[in-house]
Amino acid sequence: MKKLFFHLFDIIDEAVELKKQVDKRLEENSK
Repeated sequence: MKKLFFHLFDIIDEAVELKKQVDKRLEENSK
């Protein structure tokens, strides 16, 4: 069960990183 929790945490972490990259790209495109 703990393993599943950590796996979920990894997925959330990756999603946050992805969102940062997307936000940065959107900022560059709007200039």
